[in-house]
Amino acid sequence: MALLDLDNIAPRLEGNSMISIPHYKIKDGKYAVYVIKVAIDSIIWTVERRYSDFVAFDLQRFEDRKKSFLPPKN
Repeated sequence: MALLDLDNIAPRLEGNSMISIPHYKIKDGKYAVYVIKVAIDSIIWTVERRYSDFVAFDLQRFEDRKKSFLPPKN
C-alpha cells in the first residue's frame, strides 16, 4: 500500500485559502483514503480520496510531464 508523505505537502493557494491532508484512514483493512481539508475564507469542508484518485489527477493535470512525482504504489 502506497502512502503519501503528508508532512511534505504544502498548500499552494493565495489569500484566505488553505488545503491540507491532515491524516489518512484505512478502509475495510484494504486501502487508504486521504482526508483532505479545504478552507476558503470561513467555509471549510473535507473530502476523502484514494491514492488512485491522485494518480488519475496527476496523469490528467500533468500529461506533458514524463515522470510522476507521486510515490510508487507497492
